[in-house]
Amino acid sequence: PGYQVQLSQSDWVMPLAWAFSFEVIEGTAAARAGGAIQILARVLKEAKCFNEDALLKNLRSLSACTWVRSYPTYILHTGKMEGADDQQLLSWMDGIRSTAGIDLRFLDVSEDFERVEVGDSKVKLDEHDLLWLDSTLSNSPEIRKTRPRRHQAGYRHMCRFQTSTVLQLPAFQQMRYLLHLDSDATFRCEGSRSLDPFKEMARRDYVYGLFEVGLEDPGCTIGWSNFLKEWVLLNDLELPNPAAALSTAGKNISQLDTSNDTEKMVEVSLDSLSLTWGTAWEVLDLDFFTSAEVMHFTKRVEGTLGHYRYLWGDHLIRAYQVLLYAPLERVRCFDSDELPGSHGCSGDNQFDSEDAEGEWHNVYGVVDDISCPHLWIESGLKGVEWLGGPGSGTSPTACLKLCNQRPHCQGFDFVYRESSQTADCVLRSGRAEDEECNVGGVEGAAMEPWLQIGGTNLVTKVG
Repeated sequence: PGYQVQLSQSDWVMPLAWAFSFEVIEGTAAARAGGAIQILARVLKEAKCFNEDALLKNLRSLSACTWVRSYPTYILHTGKMEGADDQQLLSWMDGIRSTAGIDLRFLDVSEDFERVEVGDSKVKLDEHDLLWLDSTLSNSPEIRKTRPRRHQAGYRHMCRFQTSTVLQLPAFQQMRYLLHLDSDATFRCEGSRSLDPFKEMARRDYVYGLFEVGLEDPGCTIGWSNFLKEWVLLNDLELPNPAAALSTAGKNISQLDTSNDTEKMVEVSLDSLSLTWGTAWEVLDLDFFTSAEVMHFTKRVEGTLGHYRYLWGDHLIRAYQVLLYAPLERVRCFDSDELPGSHGCSGDNQFDSEDAEGEWHNVYGVVDDISCPHLWIESGLKGVEWLGGPGSGTSPTACLKLCNQRPHCQGFDFVYRESSQTADCVLRSGRAEDEECNVGGVEGAAMEPWLQIGGTNLVTKVG
């Protein structure tokens, strides 16, 4: 009888969200088991990728990984610290829950996020509290100019939170493995063929799952090498790895120099212990990270206020939390073939940006001359502005937002009218595959289901 699809501009009524709270269970010593995913996010304003809905996009991509559905995903947020009211918080949670289609658990960590553990006390630090620290740094003006985000109090809190505080949250006290994802990072799985990182960690009793390695900017390692050397000496540590595996002595990096109102590349010598392990994606064995010796080191790092005084990053500290106490044989290096992913902001108008080889790299990719009516979920929009259309570097924003709001949406089919620069779109419950969908373009089979809907005059592109 044809395809019955309702196209409208009506607002989606989101289901109610609910939040979790936890209490520490005193006196329990049960063995840790299972795993969870942890994402730290802001409620009122993105910390990094402004105007992108990066968290929504990445959760929707993450939900395509079949193994993700076997584990809870904790969204740790700072709503209270940001001043979000109940309505704002509920709306934010509802939007995320309806988009992701996976087991989400929300936890406000505002109090823990702002408080630093120093000795037996916890001290709350805000922007003004850090001014006196910054006034002692000769490179503070340069960092504020060239790397403003790293200089913010929120970033410094985040580095300390991820290296120390998150390990001690009551929510994870009986969890064995914790997969941490930045809010602007995600995996791009291929269904059931994707590797389950939790099972892989347990298979060989790995203590850390590593995705990226790097070298730290010498401007953010002040005092770090001396601290580590002193720690090893005073604690009589027997290193589980050769000293050369920890060292960056004698290595240089190229760096942009903006002093004297000029820009030029210069060679800069690294501090002697400047390895970084990327924390945008990482898997932690909490048995290891909460062990007495590792936690002793971690708390001592936090007590130095190095995150705040010298901008020590979580990616720097994480490398040496592991290297000082575990042999490299217990570190699992995941490569992009096993768990492909993306990290970082795409920026506005990057919907269908194409590189020199013609490959699509962003969250959404355009496939021309195809339609998949068997995947349509009876929801869509018509007359959506799309200036320039496919291949122009612009986006049908309303279609993207609608897909982000709908549970289980995995993309959308569209028809485009060049004369009016508008598109109609219908959401899909699965990914477009040539083998299963109609192909042939405007004059072929791809157009047939759209003709049954009607209103397809002047269409110049289908995909």
